[in-house]
Amino acid sequence: MNKVKKKEILSYLFLFLVIFIYNSIFDTTYDHIIDFTHCYSISNGLKIYQDFNIVIGPIYPIFVSLFLMILGKNLLVFNIINSLFVVGIYRIIKKDNPNSLSLLLFILFQNVLIAKYNTFSLLLFYIIYYLEKKEDEKQDYLIGIFLSLLFFTKISIGIFLIIPTLLIHYKNPKKIRKRFLSFILLSSIILFLLLITNILPGFMNYTILGLFDFRNSTSSIHGTHNFNFLIIVLIIIGIYLFFHRKKDKMSWYLISFLIMSYPIFDTTHILLAIFPTLVYFIDTIPRKENTENIFKGLAILSYVLVLFTIKDHSYLTKMDCKHKYCSNNNIYNETFQNVHIINSILEKKYQNYRKFYFNYDAYFYKLDLKENINKYDFIWEGNMGYQGEENYQKEIHNICQKEKCLFVLDNRMMNQKKKESISMKLIQYVRNNYQKELVSEIPYQNIEILKSE
Repeated sequence: MNKVKKKEILSYLFLFLVIFIYNSIFDTTYDHIIDFTHCYSISNGLKIYQDFNIVIGPIYPIFVSLFLMILGKNLLVFNIINSLFVVGIYRIIKKDNPNSLSLLLFILFQNVLIAKYNTFSLLLFYIIYYLEKKEDEKQDYLIGIFLSLLFFTKISIGIFLIIPTLLIHYKNPKKIRKRFLSFILLSSIILFLLLITNILPGFMNYTILGLFDFRNSTSSIHGTHNFNFLIIVLIIIGIYLFFHRKKDKMSWYLISFLIMSYPIFDTTHILLAIFPTLVYFIDTIPRKENTENIFKGLAILSYVLVLFTIKDHSYLTKMDCKHKYCSNNNIYNETFQNVHIINSILEKKYQNYRKFYFNYDAYFYKLDLKENINKYDFIWEGNMGYQGEENYQKEIHNICQKEKCLFVLDNRMMNQKKKESISMKLIQYVRNNYQKELVSEIPYQNIEILKSE
């Protein structure tokens, strides 16, 4: 093995460790546990869109669930798989441009590149981008296949990435026909499988019809954030690429991927949307002989500085598998401990009650109880399908007419200045229609219990 090959392998290993550590320890977002629980639930036999609600396409959660079934149904395996997706993106970039300086960007954007299904979408984007640059007619059918996979991973990106094919090859209808043939063929197979498994209605409701509610809710959620600078950057990049398109036809792909930031204009989505463009820019800057080594050194230095800013390094040796999900994320482990205490109390006192966990930790409660999740555990705005909040209120009313119901709320949500994501309409409905219950055994003041009469 030559020296260059060894350095390349070391860079892949370094990037994997960086992303894996961030995934396992520093990512304390609810999206992390939500994405894991969706994949975990599918690996246990639950039907996506039917047994639980999810607004993304089926490809990512089903694909990851296969690895959970084979390698182990825990966060450790989940984080390994998602870290490998990032390494896969870097591998494609290096294969296209062996002198790429993008490693520094991967380190600086590590908190963005752990966005699970969005990162998987980025991987599919780069596969299509790489195949397009090869300019080999044999790749047209493959491009159509990966466009279909991308469409059924994140619909908005899939739709917009069809545009570059039309704009770049409008003078070559044969190439367009090949791509659309394989796209339509695979898409038809996926839709047929969704139909015969009775999943298609839920898919349409949550991923397509639900987008109307999702767009309205997310625009109000993030509208108060000061993202003006990033949005201006996004617009400037889009304008530059548009005028640059005649020099480099691949600019159409970079422009189309900017749709990643819609409809959630937050920091993560905007930075992820412009990531391919930043890689493109950094790899076109003039360089000297040792430029690549300087950038690799900066990448390592930047990561070392991040580690030194963290006071508690005990997470590097602690792996808590008591709750069987194998996490060395201290916040997750603490949450599991807290919900276990609450569950123990509620299970003894309210055995015959139908329980609704209307708070951010709902999936933790269900994982601790080893119970299957359902759509009432994920009452985030825009994630409940078309007119979801109104439908959920009616369904809960009907359920609680027949069964005794218990609602577990968390007052920390109500005290936040920005009540993001969670449906406050449903929370208010429960408070207005059900009786508050004092459970003195619960040691946490933020927990609020309500029950039907």
